[in-house]
Amino acid sequence: MFKQYELFGGKVVAIDYSSAEGQSTIGVISPGVYKFGTDADERLTITSGEISYRKYKGDDWVRYGTQSTFTVGDGEIFELKAEVVSTFHLIRG
Repeated sequence: MFKQYELFGGKVVAIDYSSAEGQSTIGVISPGVYKFGTDADERLTITSGEISYRKYKGDDWVRYGTQSTFTVGDGEIFELKAEVVSTFHLIRG
């Protein structure tokens, strides 16, 4: 089934679901900077807009546009920044 939730006062909205690829999330992120943590490896694909990534308190932001994919390691604390409303697909494991 699906599990829907909101983070950061509704500025990030996500739906979790199981797929053939594993535990997955689709989401929408509003403009802003948000801190996250992982409990498994995660592969994020930007499906619209643009999202920047950096390790928590890191110096350099790396920008990813539509159809770009990047990986976040298990146990990592990181930040995502959106300058426009953007969407993503995340697969764990």
